[in-house]
Parts: sequence; C-alpha cells; structure tokens
Amino acid sequence: VSLPLVPRLLNLWGDTVARLGVQPKPLHSQELRRAAEAATGLKDRGEAVRLDPLLDLLLESAATEAHLTPFGRAFLQQDCVSVLSHQLLAQELFRRHPEARDLPVRKPLFIVGFYRTGTTLLQRILQGRRDIRNLWAWEAFRPISEEFSARGNGRDRRVEDTERDVRTLHHFVLPRVHLLDAHAPEESLFLMRHTFATIVQWGLFAGDSYLRRLLDQDTRPVYEYLRSLLQALQWQAPGGRWVLKTGQHLLDLDVIAEVFPDAEFIWTHRDPGELVPSFLSIVACFRRGTHADPVDLPHLAEDCLEMIDAALTRGMESKVVRQGERILHLPYTRLVEDPVGTAAAVCERFGLPLDDATLRDMDSWRRANPADRWGRHRYGLEGFGLDEADVTRR
Repeated sequence: VSLPLVPRLLNLWGDTVARLGVQPKPLHSQELRRAAEAATGLKDRGEAVRLDPLLDLLLESAATEAHLTPFGRAFLQQDCVSVLSHQLLAQELFRRHPEARDLPVRKPLFIVGFYRTGTTLLQRILQGRRDIRNLWAWEAFRPISEEFSARGNGRDRRVEDTERDVRTLHHFVLPRVHLLDAHAPEESLFLMRHTFATIVQWGLFAGDSYLRRLLDQDTRPVYEYLRSLLQALQWQAPGGRWVLKTGQHLLDLDVIAEVFPDAEFIWTHRDPGELVPSFLSIVACFRRGTHADPVDLPHLAEDCLEMIDAALTRGMESKVVRQGERILHLPYTRLVEDPVGTAAAVCERFGLPLDDATLRDMDSWRRANPADRWGRHRYGLEGFGLDEADVTRR
C-alpha cells in the first residue's frame, strides 16, 4: 500500500506527536453526531436510525484493537460524520416527503455470492438494462441529496466527493483487485454502512469484538433501514428493479426475504481454494492502509475463515436455499467463461426481457472490460499461515 503525500504527512505528524507523549482524543459517538448536526444544520428528532451501540462498539474496537494510524483515525472520523449526516438528511427527506415511505421496493434482485466469486462482473454486465435500477457508487456512498441540508447552497457535491473517496481507496485496493468507480454500480455494502454494521467497516477500522458482534447481531434493523434508503433513492431518482450485491447478504438470506417479501436471489459459487486467498488479499490491503501495526496475517486469516464459514453455512441452511424457488445458483467458471450467455440466462430466469440490442450492449461492455484490463490480481496463501489442506478442511 502506497499512500499519497497528505496521508503520509498526517501519519508522520501523528507519530511525532505521540512520541512526545501526546495521545489523540478518543472518538465518541455523541461528538460525531454533533459534528453531523453542525455539518447539515439538522437536528436528530429521534427519527434517525438508532444503532448507537454498533457505532460505539466500532469506535471502541478501533481505539483498543485496531491501533489505527493517524490517517486511519481521521478517515474513520470523516466516514462516521458522513454516515451520520446522511442519516439526518434521510430523516429530513422523509419529513418533507412522507409519501416516500410508501414507495414499494418491487422484486429486488440480490446477488449474494461471497466476495471474489464474480458478483461484480455479473452486476456490471447487467448495468445497461433500462428495466434495472442500478445502485451507483456515488449513491451508495452518499444516498441523500444535499438539497435536504439546512447548510446547502444548491450545489450537490456527492459525485465529486465520492470520486475523491474512490481515489483514496484505490491507494489501499488497486483497480486490478477491485475497480471502484463513482459512476459504476457498486456494493450495497457501502449503502448498508449507514447502519455501522458492515464487513467493510471491520476491514478498515475495527477488530475482533466488532466482528463477533457483526456475525451475531439481529440484522433485521439493518435491512429495514436499507429498505428506507432504497425508498429515498427511488424518490430522488425513480427506476426499474433494484439489483443489489454484496457477499454480506449471504449471512442473512431469510431476513432479507422477510423484509423484501418478493425478493429474488443469485448465488455465485467459486472453489474455496481460489476464493479464500483472493478474499484474504483484499482484506489485507484495506488493513495495511489504515492500521499502524504490521498486519497479523495468520490472525486475519482465522477471522476471514470464520466469516466465510458463517456465510456459507447460514446461506446453505436458509429457507431461501432449502426451498429453492427464488434463487439461482451460478458457478464462477461458467460466469467468467461466458459472461454474456450467463447474463442472458439470468435475464431469462428472472423475467427480464432480452433483445438483440441488449445482448449487443452486454457484449460491448465485456469487450471494453477484459479481466486483465487493469493488470492481474496475484494472490496466494503465503504469509497467512494456511495451506490448501487447511482451506479444504474448513
């Protein structure tokens, strides 16, 4: 990981001050909420999402377990204030337009394969369809227009602010590992982070206690708030059927089916011998960008294996999978060997109309975005204290 100049200078300054015995002031949720209120000019009237325990745990874990760099701490503070600000902006949108809460989220299609199983490829090859509502990255990062801020000046900066965030994140995770693009469809994980309950917040900022809570929590409030944010996005920019993807969904298929009763699902599958080292690689990249201490790769591998095991086990044991009527299983090999044909099969399975123009658009996207466009992502188990037999046993 090679950080740009400003974060490196911030880390140098923070390390120098720490050697003089001056420690940074701990981050507290109430202070962050006050910062969000100051940024938006809005007050929390009790309608904003109430997940303070998760926020408090995130902050505590970051302070006591993650040992963040000065840049990592500043990044956490900025991200928390942004999330809390958009909670307030969402509250204000629904106050001004209560009818938005009645908008139906019809037949969302959840791509639920675990990370590194081809979900991005499938999501992006489908993106050009007019009957699909994409979750654009800039919407996932910042879902509510600044017109709902009392501090707004009529200029909506969400796209340019997200472009800045993408440039920062690309210093952690290079495009050949995962291409972030403010103008492309992106993980619903980034929208769900507005509940402080996501794998990305663990990867960047937190440690074991946060991960344990993440895997054991009641996620219904998380998905209920996700539904509210989708309604807010629909009110701002109506569209077709949502396509939402993230590996974290695999932990909670039955909860999703309860919150979105007509949801349908696609589960992409990949050989664990390839999935595990690829996932370890991307999480280690995030950690190296924000954590002060050298990353304990064997410990990180155990955490990641626990997460993967929980996701695959819960997914297989879910009613959604056992009943089978509303889920399609796709092998990774089929997807990468014939992405257009596989996407066409997805459209047929879920009643999305297909014509020659749609197929040409999909093929044009495939040709413009070969797998090695940004270089090859090379990964392995070396350094993680694992071998292929360990992965197979798990």
